[in-house]
Amino acid sequence: MPLTQVFQPIVINGLHIKNRVVRTAHGTNLGGGALSDDLIAYHEARARGGVGLSMLEASGIHRSGPMTLNVWDDSIIERYQTLMRAVRPHGMRVFSQLNHLGSELGAPGERPWSASEFVSHGSGVLTHAMTTSEIAEVVAAFAAAAQRAVHGGLDGVEIHCAHG
Repeated sequence: MPLTQVFQPIVINGLHIKNRVVRTAHGTNLGGGALSDDLIAYHEARARGGVGLSMLEASGIHRSGPMTLNVWDDSIIERYQTLMRAVRPHGMRVFSQLNHLGSELGAPGERPWSASEFVSHGSGVLTHAMTTSEIAEVVAAFAAAAQRAVHGGLDGVEIHCAHG
């Protein structure tokens, strides 16, 4: 069966994407929590190769849920801008996958934050039952991370809603 639509443009919520080749979010282990030059070069190579839309790897939105890329402070904005300068000439669109792994992963030396206290299936650790104010803090952190993506010139965000 021919893949006739793969190289055709598509519009998602008004965003024009040059083709339907999508590089989904995955951990690269480049950068040690930062949007490093190596991680930017990784995405630029995919842009040169013709990818239409790339999702950055799962990005930690709050210090209680660190990931291989962390976006919980404004220092990420300049790095996003650097990334976009590298990929934009190739026509690739970029989304950030915003993430908080909740019960699966906590900050070093801390119990993972969760809706209730239980032993996590993923980590085997007793979780921390979030208070109402901590829940509000994480919700606000998602909103702030999305705003940083906008200020950094990214084309959109994807909310990771699994794994904890």
